[in-house]
Amino acid sequence: WLSGEGCGSWFHIERENKNFAIARYSPNGEIECKGIFEQTDGAAIDLTIFYSFTYLSHCSSVKILQKERILFFKLVEKC
Repeated sequence: WLSGEGCGSWFHIERENKNFAIARYSPNGEIECKGIFEQTDGAAIDLTIFYSFTYLSHCSSVKILQKERILFFKLVEKC
């Protein structure tokens, strides 16, 4: 869950070959956008340890905080 002005969004990430499938959901669980993202900067994410989505994250780019580092992801294909 990433809170925002007015309302927030739920995010979900999973590995998709070399990239990641990331989806954003409305507060009531409706899908707002989904795509294949590549990690463009930061240490390689480890999905087995704690991470959290952070600002600014939206349908074309996502930032994830892990081990006090910000990891950047960019949309490469809409689903």
